Amino acid sequence: MSVRMASLVTYRDTLVGGVVLACLAFALGANALGRGRSEVAEGYLLRASFHSAEGLSVGADVRLAGVSVGRVSAQSLGGAGRADIDMIVSNGVSIPLDSAAMIETDGLLGSKYIEIQPGGDDDLLKAGQAFGYTQDSLVLEDLLGRVLEMARNRQSKVVPPSCPVTRDPGVLPRRGVSSDDEQHTRATTRMDKREG
Repeated sequence: MSVRMASLVTYRDTLVGGVVLACLAFALGANALGRGRSEVAEGYLLRASFHSAEGLSVGADVRLAGVSVGRVSAQSLGGAGRADIDMIVSNGVSIPLDSAAMIETDGLLGSKYIEIQPGGDDDLLKAGQAFGYTQDSLVLEDLLGRVLEMARNRQSKVVPPSCPVTRDPGVLPRRGVSSDDEQHTRATTRMDKREG
């Protein structure tokens, strides 16, 4: 390959890499701008208090039956170290008084949002009221930690039998058998070998 051909290949690779990076930067920028906008033009304020709102951000969706009906408008630290969340819900959406607000994850590693689980009460939440029932965010790291802890506990309960050296290599010790029983087993095994 000539020097000129090598130069053209390097130039082409550099150009393609630059175009890919530009497209990636454009996509990230469009995503950031899209998150900042609120699709809810007019609505009313509802509040919810969670033990943990980890991963939930201002501008996150508020959904009812999987349909976006609002946005998270503010977060603050409330009494007893709880996360107080303000959300704006579209004016046309009626939410029963006994409904629950739950922090969910969009897919396995997606962004967090608030899912409203409607109750059956005839009375409705009014502007400024708070949800009486909430469910905190499930943190993937906590869940994996619990699974690993359960596995460790289970593993510590299942201990493989030990195999100490015995005088007769044909007889292995058994768990839960006393030394007298073990000697009887060895003697019986030896007698069976002599008879056979």
